[in-house]
Amino acid sequence: MGFNTGEWGGGLQRVDLRTGVISDVERRDTKELCAGPLNSACDPVTGVIPDPQNKDCILAAVGLVHMLSHGRILRVCGKDVSLVFEKSFKVDGFKGEWEMTEAFFGLVPAVDGGFWAITSEALYHFGADGTKKHEYALPELKPVSGTYLSRELPGVIVVRTDANWLFRSADTLHFLFL
Repeated sequence: MGFNTGEWGGGLQRVDLRTGVISDVERRDTKELCAGPLNSACDPVTGVIPDPQNKDCILAAVGLVHMLSHGRILRVCGKDVSLVFEKSFKVDGFKGEWEMTEAFFGLVPAVDGGFWAITSEALYHFGADGTKKHEYALPELKPVSGTYLSRELPGVIVVRTDANWLFRSADTLHFLFL
């Protein structure tokens, strides 16, 4: 189960279906504040799907934009957490240059066996192994029966939702469906 509590983190929990025992899944590489790549105190989990390559694993999206941006896509197999994809960028800030990572706000399986991931800036198509195949700028969303969406990109419909209404502006949050 993934949790998104915005700037207060979130994280991931594993449920043992045989026993019902729930345990936190984390990976903190150092003792620094918000060390990751998966830290429940700092990392909102915004999407979880089955791993297309391993039935015993999942893929999880992490995404937060609150003054700074950070996020990534992770592979979680039991208690093992590994990085699948992360995109860094730099911006000029108050005290010089800041390095950030792109925040991911949704994952969905693709019909070709890979998966799609969405940020506030782009839509990514990945192969089953996590290799980025395509990156698309988000299309303009148009009203259809009270919902804003786009069918411009191949194999996906991009829909604006209020899924993270409490933590993110509905004007910029997008989710995707096949």
